[in-house]
Amino acid sequence: MGYLVLSRRPGETVHLTIAPGTDPERLLRQLRDGISITLIDSTGHAARIAIDAPPAVTIMRGELVTDSCVC
Repeated sequence: MGYLVLSRRPGETVHLTIAPGTDPERLLRQLRDGISITLIDSTGHAARIAIDAPPAVTIMRGELVTDSCVC
């Protein structure tokens, strides 16, 4: 599993995609363990979250995702 911590403000997003060429059966086995999202800290204007997901899952801040992005 991969682990990423990031901050998000109200209205900001996190985008999860599957890496191109990923074997669907292998991914399904990995996803049976789930994807964990943990709220680490929260203030009036932002939250820090931790995401733990299989390596085939790409985690990106929403502002980095474009229409032409093959993530």
